[in-house]
Amino acid sequence: MSEKQHMIEESKRFILKNIHNVEVIKSAADQFKMSYDSFRKAFAWQTGESPGQYYNRLKIDLAKTLLSTTNWKIVVIAKECGFQSERTFIRAFKKIVGKTPGQFRIDHD
Repeated sequence: MSEKQHMIEESKRFILKNIHNVEVIKSAADQFKMSYDSFRKAFAWQTGESPGQYYNRLKIDLAKTLLSTTNWKIVVIAKECGFQSERTFIRAFKKIVGKTPGQFRIDHD
């Protein structure tokens, strides 16, 4: 594994561990003493997605788990997953999953 590949794997673990921190991507770049732009380019080159896309996908994965395992309201899940509003959450969820959170919950009950 190259040094860059190792750095990206470490940064993915860091992002997952700090998923509730809205500044996590900047913090990951800082951790490796890289500018955000350099970090973003290296991350995208290694993974095929930007750090922001990766971060959003992780948040949506957490939301899918919560939708499947809890009876929490969608607005509560949105906040728990770090979204600023229910509307933003629903839009991001539908873009990634292809269904609204409500539709996903019905399909997985």
